[in-house]
Amino acid sequence: MSQRELLHTDRVLVVEGKYDAARLSHLTDAMILLTDGFGIYKDKKRQQLLKALAKKNGLILFTDSDAAGAFPLAAVRPAPPRTGCVPALLAPAGQK
Repeated sequence: MSQRELLHTDRVLVVEGKYDAARLSHLTDAMILLTDGFGIYKDKKRQQLLKALAKKNGLILFTDSDAAGAFPLAAVRPAPPRTGCVPALLAPAGQK
């Protein structure tokens, strides 16, 4: 069985939920962090971690275009991250 080659980046990938992280983990060997949607608003340690990683490695954000998705972008300023847009698709049954 041949193994698919994973994409590599030194940047940290930031996603909102566990399903997003699971999907990306099959494509890349990069570090993947979750915001847990609105959970990032209350988690000051995670905000500080994102800021530190943004300055050190850079971030690539894959978030929704809602308020929960916009927050990580504001939290890491002034180190602007790269952003990715994933088209809206219907989620499998049982997922939002």
